[in-house]
Amino acid sequence: MSKKAKIILCAALVLLLALFCAARLVLIPEPVVGDKHIVFEVTGLEATAKNFDIYTNAETLGEALMQEKLIDAEEGPYGLWVTAIFGEKADDAKNQYWMFYKDGIELATGISDTYIADGEHYEARIVQY
Repeated sequence: MSKKAKIILCAALVLLLALFCAARLVLIPEPVVGDKHIVFEVTGLEATAKNFDIYTNAETLGEALMQEKLIDAEEGPYGLWVTAIFGEKADDAKNQYWMFYKDGIELATGISDTYIADGEHYEARIVQY
């Protein structure tokens, strides 16, 4: 192979590599707000369940619910203390509070410390002690 052919071949390979890199940069999608989808189910005192589909990039359940403006909460020593969900309040005078569940199992952490992933299902129910 002649020296001129080698130079043309190398130039073609460099050009092909540059085109591949440019195409890859263009075709890789940018992160979209709402990469994670979770379902949040709320059961109030009337035992009527409401489901909310939440699309978020939040890391924790508390962040996602606050971003969606679904909860009223106060910051406490252990994270967020939820006082109302979707306008329905738990009544402290009646010893009521909101309990949170993931796939039907009580959360072992508060919503401020519950990390979420795509496809998860959470519930909140008013309970009385």
